[in-house]
Amino acid sequence: MYNYMKIASCGFIKNKNLITKERVIDILLNDKKWQEIIDTINNQESLNLVTKAANNILTSGAQNIVIVGIGGSILAARAIYEYAKYELKLDRSIHFLDNLTSNFDTNSLPKDAFFIFISKSGKTIETLTQMCYIINHLSKSSVNISKHCLLITQNNNSEMGKIAHKNNISILPWSADISGRFSCFSNNSNLISILCGINIKDIFSNLTKYINTLINNEQFIDNINLSLNSVEQKCSSNILMTYDSRLSFFIDWYIQIWSESLGKENIGTMPSAALGPIDQHSKLQLFLDGPKDKIFTIFANHAKKNEVSLDWNLFDDCNIDYIKNNSIDEIIHASFYGTYQSMVMKNLPVRIVEYDPKISFIFEIMAYSMIETIIACHFFNVNPYNQPAVEKSKEILYNELNKKL
Repeated sequence: MYNYMKIASCGFIKNKNLITKERVIDILLNDKKWQEIIDTINNQESLNLVTKAANNILTSGAQNIVIVGIGGSILAARAIYEYAKYELKLDRSIHFLDNLTSNFDTNSLPKDAFFIFISKSGKTIETLTQMCYIINHLSKSSVNISKHCLLITQNNNSEMGKIAHKNNISILPWSADISGRFSCFSNNSNLISILCGINIKDIFSNLTKYINTLINNEQFIDNINLSLNSVEQKCSSNILMTYDSRLSFFIDWYIQIWSESLGKENIGTMPSAALGPIDQHSKLQLFLDGPKDKIFTIFANHAKKNEVSLDWNLFDDCNIDYIKNNSIDEIIHASFYGTYQSMVMKNLPVRIVEYDPKISFIFEIMAYSMIETIIACHFFNVNPYNQPAVEKSKEILYNELNKKL
């Protein structure tokens, strides 16, 4: 099934036909950055380079791999890892340092670790700071820095590039000129996928078929139109709720790609996360009875009837046969059903995504989300790939730090 997402209800949104399949295809064919992303998927030379780097790390003997980055540089990689790790038998631990905090302590880093620093620009202040502290820690510990570190960047002459050269750290090039939040299928993410044991060649072989089939699917175009109408009709919030906790980091990635790509020139909706069933006991009341200014997309994998080995004699005459007769997966899926049906009854716009929990799904739903985001940006005449307001914020940050020079 190539289109997982279905419209359960348009709710209060008037789902006008704002865009056609032909227009969607035309946008994607003429978007040079999107074509670079597609080229990356099909770039065998780049994949061979990443595979070689992964093999070097795997044969280094390190039992811990630490990924250091922030935002788009590692959000997709972590989303893939967190989703796939339950299906894979990893013989080493993978850790993510994805934020700079005041309690950052190099002494708490795992022993016998290999560090991968990721920054497209090579000067991301948070990652650069952590890189300095970690290399200093390795030096004090008499660790061979060059054999325990790797840098992924587009700019070898950047601050991080210079640190790498000074300490004989290998550099893996960034894929083309793809911005971090769209780098799901680029070297930085592919390296982590391979380290996790994912057969990325097989994934990509099927992914291109998925994308080509998806953009010709009328149901997909209906979903795009509902999304566009939610923005045009001034919905304030774009809520993604998952009943599969493995998708929590995917939603973190989605929040960035939707916010940074579309949120310009007074356009956009605020993406937010919700986790079921727990948020039924907090946010659901507001979702159902609060302001009608939200669109919902709800995820759940297909329920499985697992054999339960409980001693049910312990619960005789307790009136809980409805638990006895259902697996945990089925109980969670019933919660999902109750939530989205309640939303439909409240005339709320709801899209549902039901899927088999295969590793390929995380790659497909990322491709789906990137395409939807790119189409929305073109429709509302904003650049999907820049973040001018954030760049101004960075300029102020660097000026503030330079005051002490």
